[in-house]
Amino acid sequence: MSIMADVLEKLSRDIVKYDPLPVGKYQATVKGLPELKTIGAKQTEAAVFTMTGFVPLQSIDPGANCGDLATREMSLTFFLTDPALWRLKKFLDDLGIEEGNLTLKARIDRAPNRQCIVTIRHGMTKGDNPTVFAEITQTAKL
Repeated sequence: MSIMADVLEKLSRDIVKYDPLPVGKYQATVKGLPELKTIGAKQTEAAVFTMTGFVPLQSIDPGANCGDLATREMSLTFFLTDPALWRLKKFLDDLGIEEGNLTLKARIDRAPNRQCIVTIRHGMTKGDNPTVFAEITQTAKL
């Protein structure tokens, strides 16, 4: 059975809305290769990495209903434009992927299962019914 079929077989009453991950620093792991796609109003090309396996590097609110931090996933997006490429380069450096004479593509291909420190902060959605969300705002070397 596919993952989608498994999800759709869940009882609606058993679905839980988890709290956003608490603000702070976490060790996190890159899950697979990034999805390359265009996003936003200007349809800008981007590499969207999935981060998972969050391990808090400080105490977090014990009352937070975040689910299993080890299986939670968050996206980390890097725009593939000349003015923004330095952010992707820094992220790959933070993952410990040596630069040498490698292209960005070759370095990205080495990203799966690498780890770094991520900083999570909270933001607020816009609109009539705003909600709090968590986002990764920085990365650093382990």
